[in-house]
Amino acid sequence: MTQILCTDCGHVGEPRAGYCSKCGGTTVLPADAPAARRFIEQRQKIEGGEAKPAPLSVRAEATGKVLGRILGKLTRP
Repeated sequence: MTQILCTDCGHVGEPRAGYCSKCGGTTVLPADAPAARRFIEQRQKIEGGEAKPAPLSVRAEATGKVLGRILGKLTRP
């Protein structure tokens, strides 16, 4: 399956039934299309050059805290 670029959120990944798997947007382009490359280049110019990693979701942060607490309890003498 080809990867897509969502023009709503900028996510690049596998589509779900023609929708963006991150935001559910319907305006997607094949990631290897010339229009997608232009979109990425324009976005990088606006954002200051380099693409920044996406912030962690609330669920990911909560999972990390829970795992950290469990590991902390297991490693205590």
